Amino acid sequence: MTEQNLEKAIEAALQNVIGGTLLAGGLVTTAIIIGAVLLARTLLIRQIKGKSEILDKDQRRWINRVKSGSFAFIVIALIFIWAPQIQTFALSLTAVAVAIVITTKELLMCLTGGFMRATSHAFKVGDWVTIDNMTGEVMEINTLSTRLEEIDTKTNQFSGRTVNIPNSKFLSAIVENANFQKHYIYHTVQVALQYNDLDPAQLQKTFETIVTAHYAPYQENARKFNKKVERKAAVDFADAEAEYGLRTTDLGHYIFSARLFVPTAEAGAIDSHIVRGFSEAAHKMRLKAKKDSEKQEKAK
Repeated sequence: MTEQNLEKAIEAALQNVIGGTLLAGGLVTTAIIIGAVLLARTLLIRQIKGKSEILDKDQRRWINRVKSGSFAFIVIALIFIWAPQIQTFALSLTAVAVAIVITTKELLMCLTGGFMRATSHAFKVGDWVTIDNMTGEVMEINTLSTRLEEIDTKTNQFSGRTVNIPNSKFLSAIVENANFQKHYIYHTVQVALQYNDLDPAQLQKTFETIVTAHYAPYQENARKFNKKVERKAAVDFADAEAEYGLRTTDLGHYIFSARLFVPTAEAGAIDSHIVRGFSEAAHKMRLKAKKDSEKQEKAK
């Protein structure tokens, strides 16, 4: 069928529908239902928000449910209202139905992707997810798209960018739920020292003492969260206990490391405190060793 013939067929089908006796009543009913639903949605969202300027996770979830439910209600209502006209239109010209399917391909893919996400329970509002190497917190999920607030994976802080992802993406993209990382992360603290004239065993002991002092306030809660995640996922994760390491560079410098299971929001501060404390302690140890060496030389 040529494009001209298709246009004529669509025009004829539309005239057939427009000439129906139910058109006027259907338009009035449609306008009333849409207006009532939108008004109810607005009132419900205002009630949920209340006087809050910043919405918490539960409020965002309820707002998302109200928006999705109102949209679904409108779609179902329109189907019931316009079913006779749609049936007449489809039966009068099969080519029109084919054209509609072609033009609404992306819409159908979004609806299918949204259904797949909902049935698989891949994530929910408030979760951290990674989609095509882009990590963000899920702020809103609707019928056609998902809105993310991007997170800088280096600092675990919001970058300020908002990304809207069509739900059709979930049919082909890899989706990772990073909600575990939202609360706690395995963070490795590394400190490099050029003082290769100091005793590495003594430095290691000092390093472990400083790490323990800064990690102790978080360790008990870290153990509890670790066990909670293990029970939920039925997977044996690495323990929340600190793990230490020591290696040298090609130049012979020492690199002390400690892997800690810490709150995501506190990882940067804990790292800074440990590096500063150990660097100062190592510097004092070197000054003391230098003074002792000078005393020994004078004594000779």
